[in-house]
Amino acid sequence: MNRDDEKVRVEEGVSEFDSGVLSPVDVRSGGTWVGVNKIGVSGFLLNRYDKCEIQSKKSRGEIVLNVLAQGGFDKCVSFVDSLDLSSYMPFILVLYFDGSVAKFDWNGQALLKNEFELGGHYVLTSSSLEEKKVKKWRYDSFDKWYQGDREFIDGVPKFNLLQVKGHEHYCVMVERQKVCTLSITKFCFESGKVDIKYLSREEIENIIVSE
Repeated sequence: MNRDDEKVRVEEGVSEFDSGVLSPVDVRSGGTWVGVNKIGVSGFLLNRYDKCEIQSKKSRGEIVLNVLAQGGFDKCVSFVDSLDLSSYMPFILVLYFDGSVAKFDWNGQALLKNEFELGGHYVLTSSSLEEKKVKKWRYDSFDKWYQGDREFIDGVPKFNLLQVKGHEHYCVMVERQKVCTLSITKFCFESGKVDIKYLSREEIENIIVSE
């Protein structure tokens, strides 16, 4: 997962919280955008950019931590269902465990839930800039990689590292005036265990692919 945010935003590497959740940390909020718990339930959050009026704002960074702290997949899903989201800006939250997916879309007014079994690859992205065009460009770019050689670089799909000249503001490895990809986080599922690998911006710089 690529995390795009303001260049001045500071992150820390993976930490283990008292709840047993493993995740990188956003220094400003103390929360996270991605994590996994001891049982192996993983989750990530993307921002949505719906127009809405939220009076008292809470950090979306606390959502993943609080949800994964519940333990099993069903408990995590039920916890999201019970949340009062009226103080959170819009987001997409995805939970995954052993092939089961729960996707939640909060637009600032209503929560939509979609549960399904993962039968193949599944790609999600969001963008604060020209969202429809950016999404199409990224999905097309992923299809090209997936239908091609599916090259990995240091364990990361080349798709996540690609910067195309003239399209830096569209790429998954984004580069804009005030925003860039700050990090990449990857889950590794093997023999019933889940590991989390975090690459900082400094580490990414050495493996970015320019075309």
